[in-house]
Amino acid sequence: METETGRKVGITNLWKLKLPDLQEKARGVGIDIKITPTTKTKAGWRGRGIGLLAAAYARGWVDKENLKQYQSMKYDDDGNLVKKYSLQYLLGQCKDFQDEVTQLEFVCKMQGARAIITPKYHAELAGEGIEYTWGFLKSIYRRFPLAKKKGKANFEALLAKILSRDNITTNLVRKFSRRARAYMETYVALDMNEDKEMKDAPIPHRKIEQLKKVMKSHRAAIDFDKSFVLSFVAKDGFEPLLSVS
Repeated sequence: METETGRKVGITNLWKLKLPDLQEKARGVGIDIKITPTTKTKAGWRGRGIGLLAAAYARGWVDKENLKQYQSMKYDDDGNLVKKYSLQYLLGQCKDFQDEVTQLEFVCKMQGARAIITPKYHAELAGEGIEYTWGFLKSIYRRFPLAKKKGKANFEALLAKILSRDNITTNLVRKFSRRARAYMETYVALDMNEDKEMKDAPIPHRKIEQLKKVMKSHRAAIDFDKSFVLSFVAKDGFEPLLSVS
């Protein structure tokens, strides 16, 4: 009687055969040993990710005669978007793409929560001022001597001390959150008033202009709002921390 063990032994023995012997055995049981058009398997797209061009092509939006013209985002010599050759723009007009949520948003929704995605490259808007908290903690960490950071035990002990609620107080978090919301209010006001200078804006217009220069780089609050963050380092108890052995 054939058993699972017997089948495994048989498969192992087949692997040990030389190609001519294996081909002879295959012919003996009627297995085609040549790859022909009738035995080839044509891979499909099911279960696989496709690119922007393939997605647009499947919807009939791609001109076969001008395939090389298509780009993720295509611009002319004057910097104007060429919509008919910009794949992101074309697919962005589809309702299913417009309503598609990110994996993070989907998981949050399944847990009964809502994820609000802030714009890329704008750390000043992230979360409830989380980037300010992160910048504040990094500022404290950088001021400790290297000796306190060497070795796993020292490093973990220092992090535990820095990340304690003695440093990240509720009052401090609220101040950072207020700063992030001030930026949000200013951006909204700028959008409503276009390019007009707004003297009463929560964040000065010149500060926004300063941010434009470094917009497309990875920025943290400690980079673009250094004076604001560092004002809390001495104010909210950094000196006592430094003196602790």
